[in-house]
Amino acid sequence: STKGNLAVLSLPAMVKGGNPTSDFVHLCSGLDAMLIEDNAKDRLKTCCLALSLALPALCHVSIDLVQGWYHILEKLPSGSGKGFVMPIAMKCCIQAGLLHRQELTVYLESLLIALNVSEVFLEDESFAAVGVSCLVSSPLETDLPKLLQSIVTSDTKSFDATGRAAAILALCATLGTIPTFPVLAIDESSVLDPPQLRPRVQKQSIASSVQLFDKLASDFSVDRSTRESAMIALGILSSMREKRNHVSLAFTGAQSEQKSYVFSPSQGVQLAGIPRAANETLVRRVLDYMTGYITDLPSSSSDFSRRYTLLMLLSSLTEISLPMQYARLIEFLLHESQGEVQVACLSLLSSQIQPGVRAGDDRGDFVGIVLNIGQLPLPSFNALLGSSEARVGYFTCVANSLPKIPTGAV
Repeated sequence: STKGNLAVLSLPAMVKGGNPTSDFVHLCSGLDAMLIEDNAKDRLKTCCLALSLALPALCHVSIDLVQGWYHILEKLPSGSGKGFVMPIAMKCCIQAGLLHRQELTVYLESLLIALNVSEVFLEDESFAAVGVSCLVSSPLETDLPKLLQSIVTSDTKSFDATGRAAAILALCATLGTIPTFPVLAIDESSVLDPPQLRPRVQKQSIASSVQLFDKLASDFSVDRSTRESAMIALGILSSMREKRNHVSLAFTGAQSEQKSYVFSPSQGVQLAGIPRAANETLVRRVLDYMTGYITDLPSSSSDFSRRYTLLMLLSSLTEISLPMQYARLIEFLLHESQGEVQVACLSLLSSQIQPGVRAGDDRGDFVGIVLNIGQLPLPSFNALLGSSEARVGYFTCVANSLPKIPTGAV
């Protein structure tokens, strides 16, 4: 309808303002089926992939905008990239009470039927089926793995190189999560989670998939895209680990033990295990002075002298490569300080993970602080980083952390 099309055209302004009109959802639900020009499909796929990352955050702005997006995605044709984001939109709608799980089951059945009867590979339907099956139960409890495996091994010419490569990725995602694509890790909390095996996955299923991917990766009679996708799938499978409860994501892959770097005021921070600099060195004196402030952090404006001293001490450490154990001290200060002191802590944290300066050192514990803060719910995040300066400092740490994130967490 014309009104529905106008609703789509006005969508960017509504998202930017965060305030949709009262009839926005109704107008979107009345949209006609959309047609996408062939030369625009690749751009639309990119937009859908970006939307899959942004849509959960949009829930905190306006659930009406999410519901409007859901209706728009329903009208997109197959091959537009809607499979990347449709399950994400459905998950948001379920959390808001706008959809029921029975509707997911019906939608999943329609996807499996489409994959089973189609003579061409349906990329959107396969990715959407993986995502929706995770919301319903598990891909392993459906016919999806068998369907995808038949596509990967099929000699039918209608399954082109791009389609077969995507089928390999989707088949890999039935065994475990691929957080790089949110729709393939829809049951995980963050795109920075490491790949994890799905619950109740059988060793035989993994072994058969590894055998298939290994064969395709070394078969020069198949196209290059298929070989490269098979090699990528082998790499993803090799990095998958069994899913654990309450895993600290920053340390999965690098260390097996679970760690907690959040300290309560009653606990304080234990300094006994933190390495000390050599006696009679400037670094030793700076660290000794700084640790003396931990039991009584200066925060009031009247305590300017002590607060200024602590700021100078923190700033003086930014050119030093601190041992990993000092991550505990920095995180303690981040949680217990505020204002300028907290900003100085973030600057120190950023200096410890800055790319290039300490490329040869293991900075995993410092990067872990950044990842753990990033996983906080929005109210907790705002409560921890109360000032705009602190939030800017944190996102500087995020930028510096990206090259340092452990391989298993990418």
